Amino acid sequence: MALTLGDWNSPPRGIDNANRGELMMWSLNKTTTEDAVPAGLYLADYLPRSVRNQALEYNQTFNCIDLKTRANHSGMLYISGLYPTTDSILDFEIGIDQDGRAESYINTSSVSVMIHRDNGTYRLYSIWYSNNGSIRRPYLEIPQVDASHNKIKFTLINNENDRHNIIKFNDSLQLKTPYVYAGARYLPYTFLSHPILQICNKIFSNGTYCTLHIYSIEQRIPRRIVTPFGTRRESAFGLDGPHSLDKIVKGVEYMTEKGHTGTIWADVRYVDANNIPFIKNLLDDGWELGIHYSKELSTLPQEQAYSLMSSEYINISKIFSIKPTSWCSLKNRDNINHAIFAYNELGMIWRNGNAGVYYFPNVGNLDNSTWNWWKESINNSAIYPSFSHRLDEEHAIAYSIDHAKFKTFIDGYTNSDIKITGFERYYKTNANQKEAKISILKKNKKHLVFSIKTNGYPCNVNVFPEEISSPINVTDLTAGKASSFHLNDDLSVVFEALDDHTYNISYVRV
Repeated sequence: MALTLGDWNSPPRGIDNANRGELMMWSLNKTTTEDAVPAGLYLADYLPRSVRNQALEYNQTFNCIDLKTRANHSGMLYISGLYPTTDSILDFEIGIDQDGRAESYINTSSVSVMIHRDNGTYRLYSIWYSNNGSIRRPYLEIPQVDASHNKIKFTLINNENDRHNIIKFNDSLQLKTPYVYAGARYLPYTFLSHPILQICNKIFSNGTYCTLHIYSIEQRIPRRIVTPFGTRRESAFGLDGPHSLDKIVKGVEYMTEKGHTGTIWADVRYVDANNIPFIKNLLDDGWELGIHYSKELSTLPQEQAYSLMSSEYINISKIFSIKPTSWCSLKNRDNINHAIFAYNELGMIWRNGNAGVYYFPNVGNLDNSTWNWWKESINNSAIYPSFSHRLDEEHAIAYSIDHAKFKTFIDGYTNSDIKITGFERYYKTNANQKEAKISILKKNKKHLVFSIKTNGYPCNVNVFPEEISSPINVTDLTAGKASSFHLNDDLSVVFEALDDHTYNISYVRV
């Protein structure tokens, strides 16, 4: 007999969503590389110039990937394919060869690690900035005896609960430091790390080369019986203004044709009787409404900035009969104080900052000047939130993108099966790793029943009771229908869970 939601109206209490160690999300190693540099590892420069004096090669002797850098270089290594996360564990196995003083850097949204090798001894520096902007560089040292064959293993752990990073060599040799930037540490809502790594070498005047050997990288997250996690199938995009319709309609229509949506960051200076119906139609079709504040907020006295933010929020809400969900300002001149006010008083998330488009400071604006970076990133299915202004001109103005390039941008994501969405959807879908609440209602060898309360957006879940064998089916008891799922090798199941729904996973007997 089929089970229904009514069968669980009076569930037993106190079933713990217990720890299950760590869940592997993504890996780069000898097995996944197959004796070649895989897709998702690429060289690019976020400045309008070409990559110079750098190469990315597979090292057949060491069975690793080499980032080979020579003096007077430009560009960096980027690694895509990871998951957006709120809490994560990154394991690295690397080595460095050089002929003079050199440093290697590994950057994520929350941590910046500088690696220095001297006479076989490695130092790992955690770089972070104090509230007054001064730079801090504490380090841990790995002695030569622990760097066997010029190879070290270490782990980067970010903890959203206290917004600290841990560089870990072993249980007795660890370094704990705050998130890199104050804007990340004081964000009044869940901080999201983007799924892309930035790695580079730096050579000083007495050296000519530096080679970083990358043996393996793994991304894991804390695991429970039911583990919410993010998606690699969505990225965020939107438009500021908007500019006149004849400068954006073709681009927006092309997005619609390919099944994508985005955010309109509406500015009171640009919204008028001509474009209001167009924007409303976009909102009806699934686009999100945001605010592009008309002033450079950082140039205004704080109370004046807050007053303007409130008044323009009210105006935009009245015009479109819905409340905006994200915000930015003229020339993106805003800061963490404005972000705190916007979230606490107006319920909006910040488009900018390290959790937004400024993890990398120069590429969030999709325009002709950043295209060198974007064309390589699109080819490697990199997920990174972005915005632009005009989409339809063949020779775009500053801070806008040529129409042909924009079509390439859209086609790249479409061909990679990545959906472009609004900024709030991208953020909240992935923030559910931290924000989704799981209640396990029943757990035995026949069934696992749980309910989920998300932040309003759906999220992926991995269900791993351990004591059972292969599942028969997954049923959405709230909707009264079966849910499609993916079965992993460890017999855990993965599926998309909806807000305020209850699910039953049925198993065969052991």
